[in-house]
Amino acid sequence: MRSGYNPTRRNRNIGTSAQGHGSDNRFTIPRICQEERTWWEQISAYEFAEYTVYGRSVAFITEKTHPGYIHACTIGDVLTILGSLPQRDVDGMNTIVFRQPTSKQRIMAPVWGRMAYSASIGRPAKRESRIGPANFLEAQSPSEILNMSESLDSEDLQEVERLVADGHRLEDNGKVLKFHSTPESIRNTQLYRTLIHEIGQWVDWLENVVRPAGGKLEDEEMLSENYFSRSKNEREAFAHRYAQNMGRLLRQRNLIPFSTTT
Repeated sequence: MRSGYNPTRRNRNIGTSAQGHGSDNRFTIPRICQEERTWWEQISAYEFAEYTVYGRSVAFITEKTHPGYIHACTIGDVLTILGSLPQRDVDGMNTIVFRQPTSKQRIMAPVWGRMAYSASIGRPAKRESRIGPANFLEAQSPSEILNMSESLDSEDLQEVERLVADGHRLEDNGKVLKFHSTPESIRNTQLYRTLIHEIGQWVDWLENVVRPAGGKLEDEEMLSENYFSRSKNEREAFAHRYAQNMGRLLRQRNLIPFSTTT
């Protein structure tokens, strides 16, 4: 007569996530930091330099790239753009980070760049090296292929046109759109669109939070809450309009495009 005891069934959670299996290798972006620092504010080996734009110091943090990755824009390129934009629009923008993402970050959160209104930049589990507003441009791999579904809305179609105009080669296999990049096309996207777009987000923040607050912390906190109560789409739309209008103006003035500067 069978006792009914089966050692292999003593716990139906064995080997499952309910028991914690795989919790140490779950595919998430880790936060390895003592402070409340966002993962993309964490930097590894880097070079530091300071330059002057409109009489103000701007710091450049350049992370060492991984094999196959490049920083498509140079410090000189970014300085040229910042110096071509209205002084009022870059007021207070004091840090530019050429960032190297990890493999997980490239898969889970790929971006050309991002804007931080108040960043705490530093090595993991170390004190910050830089605090304040920062613009991040992420290292890219020219050999990587950007895939996009063929189910596109009007905004997606416009982005396809912009990527092609930037020099990314489009391949349509009938299922997905594949974009093949070069160092030059990546530079065009990041320098003439991404950087200006992120500055547009900074302008939005200046106009709606910093300047109305006039240095009063209580007012700035209230205005900040109001700012983030707006939808992300609304804030992105402002930055996109800024990038379009400013890009058009800079081209009319023959300020862009320009050759790479060191």
